[in-house]
Amino acid sequence: MTQNQVFGYADRLHINPGQTINFHVSSEGDEHFSASLVRIVNGCVDGESNTYQEIPILSDFEGEYTGRQKAVYAGSYAEIDLANSFANADAHTVQLHIYPTKLRGGGQQTIVCLEGKDGQTIEIGFEDARLSARLNSLQGQTKLTLTEPLTEERWHLLALSWSTEQGPATFRSWCLENRFHQPTRMKYCEDTQECHALNLGDDVSVYLAATVAEPDRNGQTIVRDCFDGKIDALRIAREFLSKDNVIAAADFAPNQSIQASLSGIFNFSTSTTVSFYNELSHEQKGTFVNLPLLGVRGVRWDGSVHNFDGATDHYSAVYFHSDDLYDCGWSRDFSFEIPDDLKSGYYATKIANGEGETDYIPFFVSPRASAKKRAPIALWLPTMTYLAYSNDRMADNSEKYGFDVAGWNDQIEPDMEGYAKLLAHPEFGSSIYDYHEDGCGRHFSSWLRPIVNMRPKSSLWGMTADTLIISWLEHFGFDYDIITDHMVHEEGAELLNKYATVISGNHPEYVSSEILDAVSTYTNDLGGRFIYMGGNGYYWVTGVDSNYPAAVEVRRGVGGSGAWFSYPGEHYLQSTGQLGGLWRHVGRPPQEIFGVGTRGMGFPGSIGFTRNPEWDDPRAEFLTKGITEECLGDYGIMGNGAAGEEIDAVDYELGTPTHALVIASSQNHPRGMMIAREDLRFVIPDEWVHSQVRADITFFETASGGAVLSLSSMTWCGSLSHNNFNNGISQLTENAVRRFSKPEPFRLPSI
Repeated sequence: MTQNQVFGYADRLHINPGQTINFHVSSEGDEHFSASLVRIVNGCVDGESNTYQEIPILSDFEGEYTGRQKAVYAGSYAEIDLANSFANADAHTVQLHIYPTKLRGGGQQTIVCLEGKDGQTIEIGFEDARLSARLNSLQGQTKLTLTEPLTEERWHLLALSWSTEQGPATFRSWCLENRFHQPTRMKYCEDTQECHALNLGDDVSVYLAATVAEPDRNGQTIVRDCFDGKIDALRIAREFLSKDNVIAAADFAPNQSIQASLSGIFNFSTSTTVSFYNELSHEQKGTFVNLPLLGVRGVRWDGSVHNFDGATDHYSAVYFHSDDLYDCGWSRDFSFEIPDDLKSGYYATKIANGEGETDYIPFFVSPRASAKKRAPIALWLPTMTYLAYSNDRMADNSEKYGFDVAGWNDQIEPDMEGYAKLLAHPEFGSSIYDYHEDGCGRHFSSWLRPIVNMRPKSSLWGMTADTLIISWLEHFGFDYDIITDHMVHEEGAELLNKYATVISGNHPEYVSSEILDAVSTYTNDLGGRFIYMGGNGYYWVTGVDSNYPAAVEVRRGVGGSGAWFSYPGEHYLQSTGQLGGLWRHVGRPPQEIFGVGTRGMGFPGSIGFTRNPEWDDPRAEFLTKGITEECLGDYGIMGNGAAGEEIDAVDYELGTPTHALVIASSQNHPRGMMIAREDLRFVIPDEWVHSQVRADITFFETASGGAVLSLSSMTWCGSLSHNNFNNGISQLTENAVRRFSKPEPFRLPSI
């Protein structure tokens, strides 16, 4: 890619009239760029009856802007202000445990950096597994180097002691070889050098896992030499600790005699997701930057506990990554206050430079929370799932996944231009289907960065696929509002109850407990009507931390169809404290609320649905009226069928209501449509597996007068526009929306 590109992101993903959204843009080569507002009706750039459609909207920010190329400084780290910790003492010791996870090929990595008065600093780090400590005084630098290399994925205890006046400095390292870390089982080495006088002063800044430099020309803090791995048990002492006292100070709760020499004890299990405290002085606080991973096994974890709650001594570590990214931190270029008369919808700010390169920054406008007038229908867009797949680089993960990703998924046409941009900008981060550079799965994804695949005109997946539902609603003139996962997470059933009918997006895979609670209350208690127009929905336990509202968190556990498994003892979400993995495995299977749950996935092509005897049940007559197709939906732009990609089926053992009607099912999917991993009891011949895979169109009523219709396939929306929207899939959907929007209650059948 030789042309200068332009990228941007917004500080909000959903917004109401009267609120302000800020836009952050980087224009390569400092080129000027233009900005304008569009409403997206159809984000698909090809396909039958699916002409891309964006509607220009006049806005007060439309115009030309001076561009600035802005950097991304990825990498999580911690910062501590240690006022008075280094005052009035003749000598000091800094010690901590580390667990390095990427030793080679990454250049210099900083473990801890202390910045004192007059530019005096201390840096402990390594390059190619060789540890060193640099003490930079007013008279010059003293470097201590250890001959014993670090061992990857092993705990090490490091300690540096020095005098404030000229004298010896000693750097020590122990490699902890066994689980219980007895000192007699440790590999030890040290280096002692004569050091210049080094007095850091009264006010010292400590950085863990990175070197933090002066801001760049755009005012962004420069972060470099980031550490990949875990840090535990940071201690600051006012003495030149002996070898034995270093080991004693490393205890989770050092004894009183050792504590008397300490000015700082930092065990990260006592932290929040934003900050942590000196346990000897709560006035001294540290902060985390770029969302490192907490709730991870510390140096004392022995396998006897698996939940960090109440096990502070086992989970006293924090896991840093050099490619962690919560917020790019770009300066604001322009803002937009949403007018009262702006229609609810999917909008994007379109930015373009002088070379014709463009980017779209998406956001969703919903009515004010206090709005008295609303549409009868809500289209609920799965923004948590959008984030889960944001900037996914799955095509590069074939070796880790164990199969050829591109060869397996030849049904979805890749966005080659977008993927090329993504590969050219690794600093934009990845999805939770990807891995950190040290091989650890990615647990977080945030919208505070350019997201190349969360744009109109990208691959027919996620947000782009959901515009096919928007296009269908617009074609039939339905009055609808847009709502999002994050809105329902925050407002719950109160928001859903403002609508007669709620329609899901095509792939609501990642959801919080608040979302499940909201749908259950809406349909079962409030008489709401819900159309689940997708597949593989309500699948993964997903967390949102109020301190980091732009990010989602996932711990995959050891089940389900995902890209990686959680490490032992690390299955609980730091954002919520909940057990992660599949909702099915933590006792909340989607079948209880929606009647169906994930049954299969694959991309060999999609097929249609075959009518079941329940098709003719009088309770389903309102759905099937006017449909003449015997095979329903054997057409469409997503694999040539309405049943495909990822599909759901009923399971009465998991909670499907016994009165649910399965009016049609897909049958005999081609090879490559695989049964979900969680439904496999044994490794079995794939011929048998194929017979179990199906999608079930499922309908049932609730006791409060509500109803649920689950269409059970991600490709359902790809069939809506066939024959200019004149087809059985579109007809059944229209029938459902019109009946669900009427006030007459549904009635439970006599059983």
